[in-house]
Amino acid sequence: MRKLLLFYLILPLQLLAQGKYFIYFKDKQDQKVYLSDRALERRSKQGISITDKDYPVNIDYLNALKNLGIQIEGVSKWLNAALIHCNPDQLKQALNFSFVKGMEGKGDIRGDTSLGKYARIRSKFRQELDVIPELDQLKMLGADTMLNAGFNGKGVLVAVMDGGFIGLKSAKVFEHLDIIHTYNYVHKTSEVDRDDTHGTNVLSIIAGKLGQVFSGPAPAVDLALYTTEDVIAVNESKIEEVYWLLAAEHADSLGADIFNTSLGYSQFTDPNQDYTYQDMDGQTSIIARAADYASKVGILVVVAAGNEGNSSWKYISSPADAEYAIAVGAVNAQRTLASFSSIGPSPDGRVKPDVCAMGVGTVYSNSGTQLRAGNGTSYAAPLITGFLASLKQQFPHLTALQLREALIHSADRFPNPTPQYGYGIPSYTRAVRYIYGNWSALGNEAMTDKVTIFPQPNGGDFNIRVGESLLPNNTEIWILDENGRQIRKDTPGGKSFKELNEGLHLLRFQYEGKWFTAKWLKRNETP
Repeated sequence: MRKLLLFYLILPLQLLAQGKYFIYFKDKQDQKVYLSDRALERRSKQGISITDKDYPVNIDYLNALKNLGIQIEGVSKWLNAALIHCNPDQLKQALNFSFVKGMEGKGDIRGDTSLGKYARIRSKFRQELDVIPELDQLKMLGADTMLNAGFNGKGVLVAVMDGGFIGLKSAKVFEHLDIIHTYNYVHKTSEVDRDDTHGTNVLSIIAGKLGQVFSGPAPAVDLALYTTEDVIAVNESKIEEVYWLLAAEHADSLGADIFNTSLGYSQFTDPNQDYTYQDMDGQTSIIARAADYASKVGILVVVAAGNEGNSSWKYISSPADAEYAIAVGAVNAQRTLASFSSIGPSPDGRVKPDVCAMGVGTVYSNSGTQLRAGNGTSYAAPLITGFLASLKQQFPHLTALQLREALIHSADRFPNPTPQYGYGIPSYTRAVRYIYGNWSALGNEAMTDKVTIFPQPNGGDFNIRVGESLLPNNTEIWILDENGRQIRKDTPGGKSFKELNEGLHLLRFQYEGKWFTAKWLKRNETP
């Protein structure tokens, strides 16, 4: 009996000694790529090559760790690293391996909660409101016009990383959705319908729909949902960044086009894990490095700028600091910045936030048919995510960087950004005009380099040259309105062109298997 009691006394001590660590490896050997056809197609369309970051972690390294009795909880090919669970002796042996480069921080990735300066603030995401305002959130961006034009995100895959999706299976607002994958990295299960409603709220803002009463800007998107924020734990730690990294890699392998993350990290329960403002450089935090690589493989990464505008921190948090991440600030219905919206710039002088959307009184739904409203940059970001999803549907051949460029150039403060608003509030109409002014609608050809309409101006009789070749007179040409919709078609010199009002018009046509778009200036009386 005494030996048995001694065993029970020792076992808890061993368990308490267990820690979780994020260790980095020095190199890779395996050059196989484990990506879906959709993921490979996304890269191919954007001219993005496979790199060593796409190769898996060396399986021999992982087996060597397992042989020490170490549990592998997650593996990152992008950072060539692993999340391990082990005791201090096992950690020491692991760090002595020649193939191990080192580890993140100086200890357990979850931090030391005994040093905690605060417990998790459950309201860090948002503030809920009792009064439902008018649905201005779509009109502010022109997303209502986009939806009316038939662009609703169809065919675009959006990955949402958040803290929980309670109500996902029961809320009427989600009945129409096509959810292709779910995973909960906190609890290691496919069940995401638990812990919190924040992800549910965000999802409804992107893609929810309640008849003619409520709609997100992209109700027809495909979705992958991930729980990466541990809202149940009393402490905030860097392990949540690791969960986000693992989710991002999985979403990439599925072929996701856009990430939405209404999460941000700057300060933690353990002060030894805190970032400084100088660390918001897009290269320091785990999550910023993950977001950076996601952007490099052709994914649009949309991030809440943060709700620290009224705090001593006040600046953006990570991953909003990643260079090509689209950091979204919050404004109210009068287009005035919310006082809580985190500001920029990044410490190295980059414009942050990038754009703004409605994050005060933003309407969402997470149960039954009831509408609610809340405040937060976490509610502004999904509006931009949905906006970009539907814009991508309309212009499927544009790269992620081109869509990001169009978004920024469409904003109302471009080209004069401020640390509070960034480039301001985007506009669907201005984005479409920018796209047609710079790229072909269905390809990447620059219009000014390829297409010449002559004479200019003209009253409807004209010729078109593509490169050195004259376009045949029987070619069908679409006339587009200011929102990019095809309103009529005819051949050069046809009646449709002569009946149009004077002014600048956009023409679209196909030649030798490629699509082109050109500007045409109509004047009824020409010299």
